[in-house]
Amino acid sequence: MAGNVSARLVQLEEELAVTNRSLAKAHGQWDACTKQLGELEGKASELERALGRVTQLQEENENLKAEVVQQQKQLKDLQSSRDEVQLQNQLLKEQLQNMMSQHSGGDRILAVSFSLLALLPGMLLL
Repeated sequence: MAGNVSARLVQLEEELAVTNRSLAKAHGQWDACTKQLGELEGKASELERALGRVTQLQEENENLKAEVVQQQKQLKDLQSSRDEVQLQNQLLKEQLQNMMSQHSGGDRILAVSFSLLALLPGMLLL
C-alpha cells in the first residue's frame, strides 16, 4: 500500500506541475491581454480626440463655406457697382466730348471739362 500511496503522490505531483505550467501560461496570456487592452484603450482615446477634431473642422468648414458665399455676394455687388460707375464714367466722357465739340472755344467749357475729369477718379473709387 505504501507503494500505491507513493505512486499516487508522484502522479499528483506531476499533475500539479502540469497545472502550474498551465497556470503560468494563462498568467502570461492574461498579462499580454492586459497590455493589449491598455494599448487599445490608448488608441480609442486618440480616435475620440481625432473624431472631436474632425467634428470641429467640419463646423469650421461649414462656417467658411457660409463666409465664402457671403463674400461672393459682396463681390458680385461690388462688380455691379463698378460696372455702374464705369457706365456713368463713359456717359460723362461722352457728354464732355459733346460739349467740347459743340463749343469749340471758351474757357468756361474747358474749366467745366477739367472739373468733370477731376471727379471721375473719385467716382471710380465708389
